[in-house]
Amino acid sequence: MKNLLKGKVGTTIILLFTVVLAGVAIFTAIRLYQLRSQPVAPNVPSSIPHADTLAQQGEACGGSLAGAKTCAAGLTCVKPQGAPSDVEGTCQTSSGGSCSLSFALTTVTPTPTPTAPPTAVVCTNKTAYKDVTTNTAGNYNLSATNLLAANAIISVDQQIVYVINPGPNNVTKSITITDTLPTNVTFVDSVSTCTYVATTRKVTCTLANTDTQAAFRVSVNAGATGTITNTASVQGQGDTASTCSVSLTVPVPQCNDTCTSTAQCSSGLVCNIPDGATVGNCRNSSCTSSSSCVCATATPTVTPTPTPTSTPNSCNGTCGSNANCQDGMICSQGFCRNPSCTSSTSCNCPGGPTHTPTPTPTAPALPQSGTDWPTVAGFGMGILVIFGSLLLAL
Repeated sequence: MKNLLKGKVGTTIILLFTVVLAGVAIFTAIRLYQLRSQPVAPNVPSSIPHADTLAQQGEACGGSLAGAKTCAAGLTCVKPQGAPSDVEGTCQTSSGGSCSLSFALTTVTPTPTPTAPPTAVVCTNKTAYKDVTTNTAGNYNLSATNLLAANAIISVDQQIVYVINPGPNNVTKSITITDTLPTNVTFVDSVSTCTYVATTRKVTCTLANTDTQAAFRVSVNAGATGTITNTASVQGQGDTASTCSVSLTVPVPQCNDTCTSTAQCSSGLVCNIPDGATVGNCRNSSCTSSSSCVCATATPTVTPTPTPTSTPNSCNGTCGSNANCQDGMICSQGFCRNPSCTSSTSCNCPGGPTHTPTPTPTAPALPQSGTDWPTVAGFGMGILVIFGSLLLAL
């Protein structure tokens, strides 16, 4: 019996504990169902914006339901007279008038997506072409065979076609090209997109895109020499200007080349300009009429060298002719003799006047310098006196 009671008490306790747990589970489920629409976070205020928890003019307020609102600032929750505290009311102004609510809204401007800057136009290159007979104003033959290399040799009065190319390709915008001509060339003509102002010597071209080019023709002035450099400036709308150049060379005029001043001619030549003309030719200053600059020279007269004459021989001297003998003598059988007695070797004819030959002049003798016996004797005596004096002194 005692064991039976113990078994019933244990069973009862287990049943009661099960019922309590079931009640707690049912209560928890009901409470969770009631709170399912309220966003909450542990230990922090409701995440619903504060403006949504405040009732405005005419909205419901108070009450015991979950999520009941309170009135906004300046409003009072008015309930029916004598109503309990858990009854909802209506938000009204204290004076019964109207009210307003304002919010300060900040507009967030989205950051624009960066875009690539527009392509800048630059001067790709400037080239020069030979002028050909088929060229006309604004219509030029720009084939590779007519292209002039950098610093190519050109001549005065030659015509040149300058071409300016903007880049890069496929850029559409307004493009302005300016080119001030050097003083040693003269403008001739250009394409329709270019104009020329003579007072400033400036060519101006306007293009719509980089797939076109500017071109114009010039003539090299007479008297131009040295390097001719021409520079163009290219600027797209909104871009910084860029430049490009091309240089050609006119050689210094040589003999018979055209010129306008002596400074243009090579060294040793002068510019010979005829009267009334403005252009002349480089010539030799010693013979400006010679187109070869070589002056004709006269044949020099040869002066014969005189034959030296010897001194005539005296009597009985050898001779080859009378000219080899002194005056008054003749050459007889190879010897100078008295013509009155050619057989006499002394030139004195018997019974006749004695022939005195002209003496052969002799060069005056210079005085002879040196020693003679008195000098030697005096020198020896001086030496003996010196030795005698030394002996006496000892």
